[in-house]
Amino acid sequence: MRGIFVSLFLFLPAAAAQERHTVRGEIVSEAGADVSWLTVQLESSQGKAADQALVEHDGRFVFCGLEPGTYVLKVLDSKRNEILSQAVTTSELNAPVTVRLGDRPADRPSGQTVSVAGLMHPPDQRAVREAAKAQQFAAAGDHERAAAELEKAVSRDPRYAAGYNNLGVQYVQLGRLADAAGAFRRATAIDPTVAKAQINLAVVLGKIGRLEEAEKWARAAVRLDSTDAMARRVLDSIVAARGAKLGASR
Repeated sequence: MRGIFVSLFLFLPAAAAQERHTVRGEIVSEAGADVSWLTVQLESSQGKAADQALVEHDGRFVFCGLEPGTYVLKVLDSKRNEILSQAVTTSELNAPVTVRLGDRPADRPSGQTVSVAGLMHPPDQRAVREAAKAQQFAAAGDHERAAAELEKAVSRDPRYAAGYNNLGVQYVQLGRLADAAGAFRRATAIDPTVAKAQINLAVVLGKIGRLEEAEKWARAAVRLDSTDAMARRVLDSIVAARGAKLGASR
């Protein structure tokens, strides 16, 4: 049985020290279908893309480090087609955004492949159950308990790559970026053929300012799957951040 890899939302160091906001939301399908293959994008009032987020398996998404203001939230399918859009404002922090898809048409991605490492070492079923429990805690916003369950899962099965990846995601939610980087490194070492952990590692390294190393991992993810739109977006953002940093130092 395969583990589920969770992807992080994209975030890079802020250019200025000012008050930042968080927007949380949830995508609800009327048919109750899995919506984790969708992407959510925020655009500024000038129509420029401000940030993007992947959707978790429970339909939730989060944007952190936003400048105060009003944005246009867009839901995109696998071919970057816009399914719907609506306005959101960072002043609505205590009112999570709910996006209802109904029966809107969308292009779904093709089937995922199973890595050789995953076939050779299927995860311990007790570890899988602990990871499933962690998902429930994470969905309820209890990232401490989610991390604790995933720590138990990877302790029980030290070659559980998806467990380490998802543990890294919870560490990010808790602000433990160094621990998150370590967890993502472990996931990539166990199974170097899965791009998701490499993307996540690139994102965290970008967040803590290690842009050169972040670019290396983002490029590795793109080499693994050149059709992965998220990997390319992460790489483009890191390259832009490196360019801005070099320009500021001159």
